[in-house]
Amino acid sequence: MSQSFISGIYSSLTQTDSRAANQSLAEQVRSKARLVKSYIRSYRWAREKKESFHDVQHYCLFVGHARSGGSLLGALVDAHPNAVIADEVDIFPYLEAGFEREQVFHILLERSQHQAKQGRLKAGRETQHSFFVSGQWQGRYETLQVIGNRKAGISTQHLRQNPNSYNQLRRLLGEKINLKVIFSVRNPFDTVSTMNIRSGRDIVNGIDAYFSNCETIEVLRRSLPSTDFLAVRHETLLANPANELRQICQFLALPALPDYIEACSSILYRAPSRSRNKVNWSPELMETVKTRIGQFEFLQGYSFED
Repeated sequence: MSQSFISGIYSSLTQTDSRAANQSLAEQVRSKARLVKSYIRSYRWAREKKESFHDVQHYCLFVGHARSGGSLLGALVDAHPNAVIADEVDIFPYLEAGFEREQVFHILLERSQHQAKQGRLKAGRETQHSFFVSGQWQGRYETLQVIGNRKAGISTQHLRQNPNSYNQLRRLLGEKINLKVIFSVRNPFDTVSTMNIRSGRDIVNGIDAYFSNCETIEVLRRSLPSTDFLAVRHETLLANPANELRQICQFLALPALPDYIEACSSILYRAPSRSRNKVNWSPELMETVKTRIGQFEFLQGYSFED
């Protein structure tokens, strides 16, 4: 094992952060054991197949909030023949533990392949939704030019808790691979309501968490050139998928293939769920969200009524 990995594991075992605060010691040890297992498997694979990621030009990092349409958006990008996007993968522990770039890429590719075999399922409150795009390239690729992960809420928390996380990822990628950030955003009233419905999260707590993430994203947005940051509204994607998918392809320097656009558009439902109507919003809380929406350019136009 590399010295950086050994040092990273030792550091993560001897330091406590807010993410580990609610874990027992046994759970933390099991988590580190999984890291060691992943390191060994990915190290061997990366050595045997060094050229697998030779054509990668862009890394795509999703930021934002849970319950905001990010899983759907990541699945659509993953369906492109030149892209691999793994869902529900937190890459920052791998960075902190000293994994090499090709090891991280292998983990993402392996997860994408597994998710494709499972039908790209996403659990809902009562049922599972499939974001599998028939006839397209989820879990495999023709020429791999874009790779990335989608764990938007957790990634945003990492960036808030450790501002150096972005630079860690930037250093891992090296000079030849660009870092692209996609922000999947949904009406705040619906996102916070879905948090409450799915996990029982208190509305006030959900509002604070939502706008805390927005503050982190705004700092990141201001620090990046406009060519490296893209906000995609969930509602707009559903209303006009072809235009939005073409914009995403342009952002990631991917060809906007007509059959790909058509296949992805065919799996989308017509309109987002209005989760806000399933939760009891007081006038005071509605006004709080309205005021805080006004603080962020990327949220302009959202309201309880729209």
